[in-house]
Amino acid sequence: MPKHSAAPGTNDDEEYVIGRLAEIGIRAEKIASSSKQKSCDLRAADDQARYLIEVKARRSDEAIARTLRKEGATGLMHHPMGFSPSTEKTMRHAVEQLDAIAGGEGAFKLIWYCIDPQYRDGATLTQQVIDTAYGGTNLVKMPRMGETSPIHCFFFHCSVFATHPQLNGIVVDAGDRFTFLLNPFGARLNAFRETPLFRWFDAEPAGVVDVHALEADGAVLLADCDIDRRDTHAVLTYLKKKYALPRWGLFHLPMIHHSGFVAVPMEALSRHDIRAESQR
Repeated sequence: MPKHSAAPGTNDDEEYVIGRLAEIGIRAEKIASSSKQKSCDLRAADDQARYLIEVKARRSDEAIARTLRKEGATGLMHHPMGFSPSTEKTMRHAVEQLDAIAGGEGAFKLIWYCIDPQYRDGATLTQQVIDTAYGGTNLVKMPRMGETSPIHCFFFHCSVFATHPQLNGIVVDAGDRFTFLLNPFGARLNAFRETPLFRWFDAEPAGVVDVHALEADGAVLLADCDIDRRDTHAVLTYLKKKYALPRWGLFHLPMIHHSGFVAVPMEALSRHDIRAESQR
């Protein structure tokens, strides 16, 4: 997909998104904020549709920054992959802001996530957004004894999309690449698929995450059941029946991303650069 001259986090995120939209002929402007009234960030339009957009930034864990600010310090961070309660809270607040706009009836509602990885954890940050939107997690499938394979499952956990059909989708923008997460429960889903914004994403390989298409390809499982998501055993039982797996044929395997960090004084880096230059 086309690149913008800026990257998420380098300038005002709202101005950055306005620039992104301008590249595909969508006019966008900031909505004046007020301390007395909630509102989303942007109002946008093209010749066929209107959009309301709430811009959010997903940046690296501040705990890492605190560790690195201590000279000579080392740290080990543990990032849960998949569903993130803090990201869910942010998404729900974003939907409240989208819903608060007067005269917003008829506009498609979107969240635009600017991913700003500072510690090479962009993939982790992106996956947390995707799995929080879709209630995703990692499972292990064992159709026959001794034959195992990992597979992703959407709607295993509570899903922001499932509980907020007024939200049409989420843009995950990492600067060099970005993806549209389509809400399969979204209001006026077919109409939204016809908008220039959706078609722009859909024209690119892997530009849109469509969970039903992924399931049809055998790439993911879908827990499309009316079961309390706190009862993971019941959800697994449903999935095993749906996909004709034996009673021992599916396991929940939450994943943790471990990262180690070392804070190096700037003087040490300067001495290293000087030595490297002298050896050329």
